Amino acid sequence: MKKLLFSLLSLSVFYAHSQIVVDNTAPYDDPVWMTNNILIGGGVSASNINYQGDSCQIGFFNAINTSLGIDSGIVLCTGDVNDLDPASAPTFPFIANTVVDPDLLAVANSVPGMIGQSFSVSSVNDIAILEFDFIPTSDSLSFRYAFGSQEYFAFENTQYNDVFGFFLSGPGIAGPWSNGAVNLAYIPNTTPQMPITISSVNSVTPINQQYFVNNQNGLDTIADADGYTTVFTAQALVQCGSTYHIKLAIADGSDSGLSSYVWLEAGSFASPELQVYDNLGIDSTVMDIACGADIILTANVADSTATFEWFDSTSVVFSTDSSVSVGTGSYVVAATINGCTFFSDTLEVISLAPDSIPPPVFDCASVSDTLVYVDWLHPLGATTSTHYYILGALNVGGPYYNVADVYYPTDSYILNENTIPFGTNHYFVTTASECFDAVNSDTISPIRFSVSSLDVNCWDDTDGIISIGVDDYINVLQYSFAIDGVVNTNSFPLDTVFSGVSAGSHVITVDDVTSGCVIDIPVVISAPGFPLQALISSQTLNLCFDDTTAIAIGSSAGGTP
Repeated sequence: MKKLLFSLLSLSVFYAHSQIVVDNTAPYDDPVWMTNNILIGGGVSASNINYQGDSCQIGFFNAINTSLGIDSGIVLCTGDVNDLDPASAPTFPFIANTVVDPDLLAVANSVPGMIGQSFSVSSVNDIAILEFDFIPTSDSLSFRYAFGSQEYFAFENTQYNDVFGFFLSGPGIAGPWSNGAVNLAYIPNTTPQMPITISSVNSVTPINQQYFVNNQNGLDTIADADGYTTVFTAQALVQCGSTYHIKLAIADGSDSGLSSYVWLEAGSFASPELQVYDNLGIDSTVMDIACGADIILTANVADSTATFEWFDSTSVVFSTDSSVSVGTGSYVVAATINGCTFFSDTLEVISLAPDSIPPPVFDCASVSDTLVYVDWLHPLGATTSTHYYILGALNVGGPYYNVADVYYPTDSYILNENTIPFGTNHYFVTTASECFDAVNSDTISPIRFSVSSLDVNCWDDTDGIISIGVDDYINVLQYSFAIDGVVNTNSFPLDTVFSGVSAGSHVITVDDVTSGCVIDIPVVISAPGFPLQALISSQTLNLCFDDTTAIAIGSSAGGTP
């Protein structure tokens, strides 16, 4: 889901640019959000995400129409990431951060001896570090990246040897860096593995220039980086299900001038996932097939040594082949690689055919404070065996997925928007039988509205307030608002305020006058303490009828002082 969210944001903000575009405003100023929603791909779950460095040293980039070779992702740098964007004014930054990392200094100074040089890097500065724990679902990890620098064509083979590294540590990893880490940022096919710096990949020396791109004439497309590398792939063998740590770090060498960059491709930080394909080309976990027909499901992982187990809805293993031919039902496949087992999503195979009863009429859907309200009308002939499926989709026509299923006589449902895929904009209702029409009702985009209230000051007061607002500025429909069945005749088309409300439970009714969609929202107005009460604490009775010697002592309880 997060990848869909990222794609939508990218298209809406960065459509049709021919230059690299950089953004480190919200949400692209949040390293945790960017790691989870941009960098992390399939088969990996990240945690304990931490960033060290200045806020200007990390951001999002879109380079889809440039020669970088990476469409989009996260960029880390030793200066201001916005300097990469030709549309931004140069900042000539000198970053005043105090981040230290001995690994980077050691990596920078390991290069001269490998390339026949004698220079020495005295310090590493302007360090930016993005690090986190992660758990892979398979036995390998990979991600794509590129490195670039403003130092190119001026400071190769000097002490100003800007450097970066990807330091991986965890089970089965034994390297020379902190916590036994290995550095995944190295030039392919080099022994010993040669780190990537401006001195180890360039066209001036030249050295490893097959991996180098001269950008001196392309600064109007990718600014500030006079040169950059081709796209590399960082790779490592891991133990599936174990926790690993990765440190992605970059630094200036010996000074704080001229910036260097490392681009991390969106969605590429991944471990091979278990994927399931079908012979009908349906890209969904809900697959509709002809009534009485079969569908071929094929499990696939990158590792050819994987073994498989297919489970039916009763958790019985019915096949150990990579492919199965099945009819309607629910299925899960498990893949095992080197003793690690991981599972697919539940695969629902359904059949489409006209039902024996008319389709239900989907009355309306609405959203308020993350709660989705849906209701429908029973079709003629519905009985206690009639099964309703509530389906959701990001777009009209699907692919669709099951949100909930209930039986007659239920004709409404409330669900939490946080439990369904982000971006669900359309809802359907269908009746289910052995073969049923998967989408046999109108598609409805939910009405979105908000509810707020103010409690009364005292139990006997009627100074409570309930406010309703409908976010319908596109359709500009007419709504009717009522409290406990009494319509507010003074309401505006899209909002209203109920004042003079007493303590207790109330029902607010929102009625879309145009479509007839009616939603009831329970609202509770609270009061402090409990109701004011008059009490008799003691009494003395008259001895005779005409006697006036009786005494009664009263007290009160509840209310507000």
